[in-house]
Amino acid sequence: MEKISERVTFCQDGEQSTKIITDSIQNGNPFEYTLILTDINMPFVNGFQATKNMRNLWLDQNIQRREQPIIYGITAQYDKTFIENAKLSGMDQVYAKPIEIDDIAMMLYKMGFITDITEFKK
Repeated sequence: MEKISERVTFCQDGEQSTKIITDSIQNGNPFEYTLILTDINMPFVNGFQATKNMRNLWLDQNIQRREQPIIYGITAQYDKTFIENAKLSGMDQVYAKPIEIDDIAMMLYKMGFITDITEFKK
């Protein structure tokens, strides 16, 4: 992941990811993150609830949905129910595991976060 961005933050669970967003807001930098990849089946607080929590934190700061970071869920249980729950929680998209670094690079390229994906090719 460090290949893709100068700034990557890893979290062990949904509770930690929510805390990181809370801290960025409290530190006056609510736009510190532009893209969040979250596993849906995390311990303590799952990806659905973490996404809801983060969305609500930004809304509490009057940051409208269109201004908030993109949140993509990643899951091994890629079925209709999970996709529906992901959308309801506020995720923008859901991807099935396993997801390769090339897939992430292509996703970031299409979104305009990176301009050259050749260095990520195997």
